[in-house]
Amino acid sequence: DAKGALREKILRRFSGRFSKPLHWQEKLEEWTKENVNLSWEEDKHSAELLELWRLSMPGREAPGRKDKAWAEIGFQQQDPASDFRGAGMLALKELLYFARDQTDLYCKMLERSKGATPQDEYPFACGGINVCFMLLDMMQLLQLKGAAGESSAKVNERYKNKRAASCRRAFGSLLLTFPDAFSHLFVAAFQVLDQEWMRSSRTYMGFKEVLTSTRIRVRAGLRDPYAKTPQEIAKVMLAQA
Repeated sequence: DAKGALREKILRRFSGRFSKPLHWQEKLEEWTKENVNLSWEEDKHSAELLELWRLSMPGREAPGRKDKAWAEIGFQQQDPASDFRGAGMLALKELLYFARDQTDLYCKMLERSKGATPQDEYPFACGGINVCFMLLDMMQLLQLKGAAGESSAKVNERYKNKRAASCRRAFGSLLLTFPDAFSHLFVAAFQVLDQEWMRSSRTYMGFKEVLTSTRIRVRAGLRDPYAKTPQEIAKVMLAQA
């Protein structure tokens, strides 16, 4: 009948409306596809590594691609490419962003990471790689990348972790206005790790605890309902020291 046809038409319209991903979800999915789990590209990433060395060690000749000298800026393997396996090449992009955008702060943190003795230092570059992985993991973006072919709306249904979902929504919303949002969050989160390290026992065995306390502060910044810009979120993260 006419009423039944009208009811069905309305249901179809609203069903279609609410099944579509929100704008922030679409933006998040686009960003994730472009940035997460990127593989090593020899020419591109070798050049970026050399630039990272020049910014980290001005005036020092850059080592070869496989050299123990990379440990001086905090890589753990003689071949730095091996250290990026967890977070992918996004971590190199963010380390380079930090070194370019806030060179003085970057160099101060690099110097501070070396400590007074080998016992109270941490591997700086690998610390940044850990921070990058942490951000991706707490928003479950590694899972989002793995769910290829699904819409972000469906992925949100699959991953019910409320804390991750709220962090993901906050980041996706930031991307609508701030294309470099992840880079800003990375720099702030790396500063949090530096703060936590400096007030810890500063032993290699205690680094896991430093990562845990860093994660708590970073998540609190992302989930703060009043922080609407990368700068405001960073302020919340860093104010917890």
